[in-house]
Amino acid sequence: MGPFRLIMLCAAVLVGGCAIKPETTTGCNIQRRELAVNDPLSSIAPGMAAPKAREGTLAYYLAQALAARAMVSTGNGEDAMLFMSGGSQNGAFGAGLLRGWQKKRGKLPEFAVVTGVSTGSILATFAFVGDGDAAVRGYTIASERELLQPYIKAGSGGIGASAGLTLLRRGALANLVPLRSRISTALTDDVLMAVAKGKQDKRALFIGAVDVDSGEAVAFDLTDLAARWAMATDDPPLRAKLKNCYVEAILASSSAPIAAPPVFIDNRMYVDGGARFGVFSDEIGKVIQDRAGAAGLAEPATTYVIINGDQKINALCPWESCSLDAPPPNSIAGMTHREWNFLDLAQRSEQILVNQVYRFSADKIKARADNQGRLFRFFKIGDDVGRFEIALPDSGDTTPRNCGYWADWDRNTLRPLQFYPHYMRCLIGYGSATAEHQQW
Repeated sequence: MGPFRLIMLCAAVLVGGCAIKPETTTGCNIQRRELAVNDPLSSIAPGMAAPKAREGTLAYYLAQALAARAMVSTGNGEDAMLFMSGGSQNGAFGAGLLRGWQKKRGKLPEFAVVTGVSTGSILATFAFVGDGDAAVRGYTIASERELLQPYIKAGSGGIGASAGLTLLRRGALANLVPLRSRISTALTDDVLMAVAKGKQDKRALFIGAVDVDSGEAVAFDLTDLAARWAMATDDPPLRAKLKNCYVEAILASSSAPIAAPPVFIDNRMYVDGGARFGVFSDEIGKVIQDRAGAAGLAEPATTYVIINGDQKINALCPWESCSLDAPPPNSIAGMTHREWNFLDLAQRSEQILVNQVYRFSADKIKARADNQGRLFRFFKIGDDVGRFEIALPDSGDTTPRNCGYWADWDRNTLRPLQFYPHYMRCLIGYGSATAEHQQW
């Protein structure tokens, strides 16, 4: 189904049928910080000092947070920063890495700053409070329906053209109602109180989203939100509202267009931060550029970056004589291309574009950290993931298999839209193993 036919179909639906009334969460008043995306400062030559970050931007508040933290910290990694990228189900890797890191060291560092985008925004709270086990529980699922309610069913060939009508009527292919409930349950009073205490200890927790109305990227200050929640001890309705605002902020950072509907907070529309950036790259760069001066430290502490992905796009084999997930053949002469539809093209295009955005973000971080040596640690799903194997007996197979095998098993057996339970559990194991081999 081509784009013109989709437009005509939309016009044929009942008047207003393609328009969806927003459901907004009000009274949140979340503190927002501007994000510098594609900032001209990213082109500063190596060795040159960067101008101080402009007041009101996230980079400015990161520098302020580091300086304040330096006055009260006792060392032992308490001045470290942790930045986590988006990556949808690949967040299972980050969850496993956090758990393995915690197990190897006995505890996670008490980071001065934690930030997350998309799936990284879900992980961010648990990294901030030092609970890698909770992060793993969040990504351990038996069924995709524990995270989303699909409006359509995926067939053996993927999503069909009929999904276009669903997309027009619903505005997305699924909703995140189960994820909303799952996050709310995980955010216990103890967790929120620990985040609130982080503000008292001069620590900061930010997650990123895109404000669709302004077109700008923003960072939500979750430490401030949790602190307001903690102060509302005598007002249970206000406490409930503020907790809901916290949950909605995480969902706003995680709601990828087409896959899930946008989130409305205080009458503004938000979508997945991955639409503009994979990780807070410019902000990391500005602070890394002169970390000692920004933090007031004699020796700057470590900056950690977790990329929840491998920064690759898998090639398809969309010719009728081969499996869609098989490697492309050496020659396609005489082969017939499969039929295509607008929705499949839109999804594939979005996947490619977001992947490129994530690559740009990661490359910027690497470029800024070239001279940081041991003070910069970068983790992503590496080529060695193909050699990692794990047995998942609930599949009926007790043989250890690699993550690619489990992804295929989920695709062919469970046919999920987005979240592959066995693949995610494999990535958790791989992330834990990656952490085990590190010298923390």
